[in-house]
Parts: sequence; C-alpha cells; structure tokens
Amino acid sequence: MSKSKGKASSDNVMVMVRVRPFNKREEQEGATEIIEMDKTLCTVTLHKPTEKGAPSATSDCLPSKKTFTYDAVYPSNSTQVEVFDESVREMIDGCLEGYNATVFAYGQTGSGKTHTMMGQRDNPGMIPLAFQRIFDFIAQAKDDQFLVRASFIEIYNEDIKDLLTGATHLQLKEDPVKGVFIKDLSEHPVSDERHIDKLMQKGNESRAVAATLMNATSSRSHSIFQVILERMTVIDGRECIRVGKLNLVDLAGSERQEKTGATGDRLKEAAKINLSLTTLGCVISKLVEGSKHIPYRDSKLTRLLQDSLGGNSKTLMVVAISPASTNYDETMSTLRYADRAKQIKNKPRINEDPKDAQIREMRNYVSKLEAQLAEIMQQANAGGGDEMEGHAVYDSEGNMNAGFTGYTADEMANVQSLRKNLDKAKKKRVKYVEQKKENEDAVSAEELATLEEEQKKLEEQIRESERKAKERQLMAKKIAALIEANKSKMVDKKVLENEERLKDAAIREARNALVAQKKEAERLKKELIEAEQQRKQLEEQCTTALDQAQQLEMRLNEYKEQLAERREELHNVEADQAKEREIIRNDYADQIKLCELRQFIVSMFVPEKYQRMIEDIAIWDEDNQAWHFKITS
Repeated sequence: MSKSKGKASSDNVMVMVRVRPFNKREEQEGATEIIEMDKTLCTVTLHKPTEKGAPSATSDCLPSKKTFTYDAVYPSNSTQVEVFDESVREMIDGCLEGYNATVFAYGQTGSGKTHTMMGQRDNPGMIPLAFQRIFDFIAQAKDDQFLVRASFIEIYNEDIKDLLTGATHLQLKEDPVKGVFIKDLSEHPVSDERHIDKLMQKGNESRAVAATLMNATSSRSHSIFQVILERMTVIDGRECIRVGKLNLVDLAGSERQEKTGATGDRLKEAAKINLSLTTLGCVISKLVEGSKHIPYRDSKLTRLLQDSLGGNSKTLMVVAISPASTNYDETMSTLRYADRAKQIKNKPRINEDPKDAQIREMRNYVSKLEAQLAEIMQQANAGGGDEMEGHAVYDSEGNMNAGFTGYTADEMANVQSLRKNLDKAKKKRVKYVEQKKENEDAVSAEELATLEEEQKKLEEQIRESERKAKERQLMAKKIAALIEANKSKMVDKKVLENEERLKDAAIREARNALVAQKKEAERLKKELIEAEQQRKQLEEQCTTALDQAQQLEMRLNEYKEQLAERREELHNVEADQAKEREIIRNDYADQIKLCELRQFIVSMFVPEKYQRMIEDIAIWDEDNQAWHFKITS
C-alpha cells in the first residue's frame, strides 16, 4: 500500500470487551461468575473469587474487585449483529472511505474469539457481517466504481501460509511505498459477499485447528483476512481513487499448559503462540510508554500489524473473556492488556490516489480493448450482410453475439459474388461434362481444364476471405473475453441489485438506524447517570463542607482566644522591655557622668605626657575585671 496523502489525525485504539456464557466444563468444575458489566457506563468489574468461588452480594466482607472502563462492553446474552452494528461497522465504513482499518480479537484460549470473528453459517460473525456491509455500501454508491480484492493468511509456528493457494514459507518484505507486505501473496478479485464468503470458507478448511482440554476446536495459528477496497469517485469535479485496507484478525489464544493439557506438537504450538502474544504485549507497552524503539520486528504478527498499532489505521480490539472464577488470573491479565491498548494513539489518514492502485490501470486497459473491438465492429457486419448495431459485442443477455461473422461489408458482398460465380462455374462444368458424355467433340479438353481452373481460383478466394473473417472473429472474441475477464474483477452492481438482496440490505439499514437511536438513548442515559452521580458528589461535598466550616469556626475561635492571650503577653513584654530600656539609659547616663568626672580629676593632677605613658603600659584583665601594668626593664 502506498503512502497516504491525506492529513493524519490522532485516533486512539478502540477497545470493546465481550464475555461468553458459561460452558458445561466450568459448571462441572464448580466455577462461579466473577464478571459484572454495565453496558451503559461501558465498565467491566472483575471480582476476586474466594476459596469457595466468587463473592456474593450478602457477604459481610466483600473480596477485592477491579473495575475497567472501555469503549463498549457486551454481556453473554449479546448477539453477533448487536456487536457488529454497535462497534465493528464503524471500522468497515472507515475503510470504505479510504482509511486503513483493523479489527482483531484477543483473549485466552476458549474465550470465544473465533466465534465472534467467524461465527457459524446460521449465526455469522464479524468477518461475514463485514462482507455484507461492504457490498451493501457498494450497491448504494451508484456513481462510483469499485475493485475489491481479498487474501487470507495464517501465521503458524512463525511460518506464513497463504490459505487460499496453500503456499507456505512466504516472506515478509518492506518497501518505502508499500510498507510491510507479503511477497507472492495471492489476491483474489471478488464481486459479491457469496464469492468472498467462499474464499473465507476455503481458507478456514486449511487452518490449523486442534482439540485441547480448554477448547475442542482450538485455533493453533493467527489468521488475517485482508480486504483491499479500491474506490473510484468524483470529488469536486475531480476523479479520485481511494484505497482502504481492511485487516480482520483472529488471534490464537494465550495458553497455560497445566490447563490445556498440551503435549508434543500442541505444546510447541502453544509456545510459539504465547511468544508472539508476549511480543504483541511488549509492543503495546512500549507504545503506551512513548518509547523510541518499538520491537515490531520481534515477531511476524507484530510486523504485519505495525500500521494497526501506532500507525496509519483505525483499529478496534475485540477482547474476549471467560466469566468463570477458575480463569480469574487469565481474565485479569487480558483486561489489563486491553486497558493498556486503549491508550495507543494511531494516525489514520485517507489513502488517496496511491501509485499501486489497480482500478484506474484496469479501466484504461478495458477502454483500450473496447476501442480495438469497436474498430473491428465498425468494419464488420452480421451474417446475411446486415450491419451490427453500434459497437455492441454482446447480446441482451451479455453473451457474444452469435450473428457476428467477422466479415466487413465489402468482404461479405465480394464473398457472396464469388459464391454465385462459383455456383455458375460448377453448373457450367456439370453441363460440359454431360455434353462431353453425349458428344466427345462437343467440349474440348482445354475448355474443361480452363473451367476447372476458374472454379479452383474462386474456391481459393472464398477460403481466403473466410480465413480473414475467421481471424477477425477470433480476435473479436479474444478481445471480448479479455474485456469480460477484466470487468468481472470490478464489482458489477447489477448483480448486487437483485430484489431479495435489496430487501435484506434495506432491513440492515433499518437495523442500523435503530442502533443509532439506541446509541443516542444509551448516551442520554449515561449522561443522566453521570449527572446523578455528580449531584450526589456535590451533596456529599456540601455536607462535608458544612462539617468542615463548623470545625474551622471552632478552630477560629480557639485561635482568636490564643491571639488575644498572645497580644496581652506581647503588651506586657513590651512594657517590661520599655522599663528595662529606661533603666539602662539612666545607668548609661550616670556612667558617662562618672567617666567624665574621673577624666577631669586625672587631667587636673596628671600631666598629659604621663597619661599616655600609663595608657601604654596598662593592660585590662578580663577574667579578674582589673587593670594591670606591664613592667619593662
């Protein structure tokens, strides 16, 4: 697939969860239900079972539980049609508009993945319902042309097999334009859902399936049914080709040997399955973490799903889980896996006018063939000399017109003239022979030989004209067959417009309208529930706020009392400090006066010269608080 020209937008991987009903084996094991679903709020609650089984609503002390939120959830009584209309159809419609889309089922072995994706003949799954939707859409798109191709592969023990041709050991290649692709993979043009359904049935018959203790028809491989939709339409007066690639993936389930009882080849298969699923989980984790290196190349599955996980694709993960308490660990692991996956951001964009689109090339080739045929038909005419009408090659039933002889009008007239002359020559010769019998000298040998030579020339000319006409007729039939073969690869809307099918399509459209109404009702119901929850939260917050206000008021009063006490203490301290400052000031003034008096007395009795000498030898003793004199010899 070529790189897309459309503008990419961020789009998270969508995740829906479906729980299957209990089975007889789980009932015999005494398992109890641990799954609780709220379809309106799209939540799955997983209860941790006690030793005796799952918790009951009347238990004095409920065991721990974990609630997950997804894009959609479906309880065990949900139908295939319900799941498709509400969740999967959106992916198919995106593909019809030119986006890449992927729907893949994930879950432990025996959780119902293949039932959801494939279904049964009387209860079709997501893949057959997707086929119906594709051709319903094509039948309604009156002015558009479509080319639909399908391929079907399985990955068994890391070996890629073409389920439609039986070819094995197919190689993965990477191209800057196409991206990752499978070399030599067969692609089969399909014209309606019956045709594509036959391909699916043929592929399923070749798929690796075996019995285990968990599942009597356990898939031992991953399968990918790919549909490539090329659509030629006119947008704003410009002819445009959009190509959508739809991957419908049925993953093999993760297994625990102690539960499945796998041995020998089954055990080897399980090891390969678990390894590829572990790699898939690692890829999802790295994408969520925003890691620079994503290990797509660690398995063929993740490499094929590279666009579907973090790339150019709309992606829906269909998560299948068991309701039984005996599968608690596997179910918890699956739900956590899915919870991480919904955080992956893809960048889907419409694939417009890719270089590898076949529909325009095919249409141009058909037009060239039709021009060649038209040139032949313009020259040619039907038997008896009547000209063919227009450029028609086929009769009203679509078959090659039996009246087409391959002769041009001039050639037909010439052949008719030659045949008349030949008839005359033959009659004349017969007459000569009879005359010769009656009278030996009536006709000379030379005249008879000349007549025979003339007859041979006429016969040769007729044969040459017939040869040219035959060549032209064969060429016209060959070109017509090529036109028919190439047109058969394009979807013929006349085939899709039979009365019974149109009625079924109308029913499906009406069903979709009901689904839209149901979704709107569910949305409004969810908004009401959320509004009620918000109201209760506000009431609780108001009650809590009043209690907090009362507590704050009490604390405020306490703080006020403490503040008053602190202020009084501060006032008393300030008053005491003021008194102390006054005493210190008075003492300081007295000391100044005393110093001045002593200085005056000294100056009166001791000359200034001797004052300096005394000051030079005087030393203050801090410890004894006294002056000493330094005596020098």
